[in-house]
Amino acid sequence: MLVMTKNGTDRKTLREWRLARDMTVEELATAAGVSKSTIWGAESGTYNPRLPTLLRLAKALGVKQDQIIWPEAAMKPSANKGVRRGPKRSTEEAG
Repeated sequence: MLVMTKNGTDRKTLREWRLARDMTVEELATAAGVSKSTIWGAESGTYNPRLPTLLRLAKALGVKQDQIIWPEAAMKPSANKGVRRGPKRSTEEAG
């Protein structure tokens, strides 16, 4: 499974995260509570894990959930950081 940013540049692959932690497919599968075929399929791109599986993989790999789901969120500070917003107007005031 290749995790990519919105603009299509490579971020990290599941395999790279696994190997960086010196984990075998079997060790990651056991730690995440999934089958070895799930890991093989995700790494090869033949299987697209659903959100609950991605969350378990993130936890087993020790990465933040947003790194595996929304990698661009982990790469850039929020565009809205430091922006002051006024109080919300009620629908009566807006009318």
